[in-house]
Amino acid sequence: MKVAKWAGPGTQKTLHLITCGSDEPLPDVEGKALAPHLTRAEMKQHQILFDVRDTISDVYFAIDAVVSLVIPLATGGVVETAMVGRDSVVGSGAALNGRVSLDQVIVQVGGHTLRCPAEHLKDFLQKHSYARSLMGAHRTKCLGAGG
Repeated sequence: MKVAKWAGPGTQKTLHLITCGSDEPLPDVEGKALAPHLTRAEMKQHQILFDVRDTISDVYFAIDAVVSLVIPLATGGVVETAMVGRDSVVGSGAALNGRVSLDQVIVQVGGHTLRCPAEHLKDFLQKHSYARSLMGAHRTKCLGAGG
């Protein structure tokens, strides 16, 4: 699995998108369009980013945090549907096709992410088809239906 990175001149922000096998990086024009909407955010262990049926307002690009997507059971247990970490994205479904979380999303290993408001990412993906295809590939191939 290859990682596309964009680091704009004069900015400390880097966008990581899982390309699921693509060797093509995110074009500079797309990286520059998204970079102003990214803010660095620190995640604490056991922090809940989203609960089931929560409205997703922000999408997180993991830098060094590890996040689990789980489905709580009526018995009180949980089933982990995915675990994502470095160079992955959480909440992308809000930008692609809906705004409601299907999973509870819990930080397992604290670390850093780049946070992007879901509305900005949605607008960005509507205007930039290559980035939209990368995000769709990540969601489909790497996370299945979750995320």
